This record gives sequence, structure tokens and C-alpha cells, in this order.
Amino acid sequence: MKELADPVNLKWRETNYLLLRRGPYLVAAGLDESVPGKSRVLDGRFINLFDSELKVHKTITLEPGSRFLLLDIDSIASKEPRAIASAGKIFPFKHEQDVLSLMVEGIADTPAIVLVAGAKKAPESVTLAGQKVETFEYSNVDRLLWIKFRHESKPRELVMRF
Repeated sequence: MKELADPVNLKWRETNYLLLRRGPYLVAAGLDESVPGKSRVLDGRFINLFDSELKVHKTITLEPGSRFLLLDIDSIASKEPRAIASAGKIFPFKHEQDVLSLMVEGIADTPAIVLVAGAKKAPESVTLAGQKVETFEYSNVDRLLWIKFRHESKPRELVMRF
């Protein structure tokens, strides 16, 4: 591979990890068979998209055998609330002052989670297909909102009023 880097003047360096960035996403892995050395540590605010809870991680360690698909929260500029990750299909429906409306759909009777960034405060109410949703968590520090519910195989409107 080094011989491919030389003709285009790319710096070649061998590591015990793989780290690729595309926009706010990072693909990261600790390599099992590689050069010796300390594990690479990533500091910041990341959502591991392989984590069913979509929790914030401040440190990610790329140890041998580890695999991550990360969303770098700090690289997302969001002044208004918007969905940044979910378990299931989701698309914007309406966005008015203090109201965010999304359409959600997934495999029937499976757990769903929607992660919304940029909310300046906890929502006053969350409804799904007109029914009140009680299972949500807001982080004032991270300005993130997690909403949990059960999927249905038909599109439903998820509305957050701030």
C-alpha cells in the first residue's frame, strides 16, 4: 500500500487502528493484527450508532477488535431541533416555531428511539399519532432529546412541542 501513497505524495504511517471521517461520521476500528502500540483514544462527544440506546460517549478507545460507527455531535451545527439518529425510518414532516414534527416508521413491535439535537429545552409535550409519549429523556448539557416508543409498520407522526 505504501507504494500507492508515494506517487500522489501522501504521508504513509502504520497504526494499530483504522479511522475514517466523512462529514460528521467516523468509522473506527482497533486492528487485531497490526503494529504494536497504545490504543488510540478519541476525545469529544460521540454517539455510537451501533449502540441501541444512542448514548453520548466522551471517550472512545480503539482497542484490538473494537468496531464503531460514530456520529461526532460537536461537528453538527444545529440551532433548531432536528433528528440526528434513529432506530427505524424517519423523515422531517413539519418544522414550525417551537414545534418539530417527524414521520416515523419501522418493523412492527420493535423498540424505537429517536435522537433530536439542538433542542434548547425539554419538550412540553411529545405525541405519536396523537397519543402522548411519556418515555423521553432530555440532556440540558448536551441539548439532546431521546424519545423511545414501539414501532409500527405504518408511518406515524411524532410531534415535539417546546
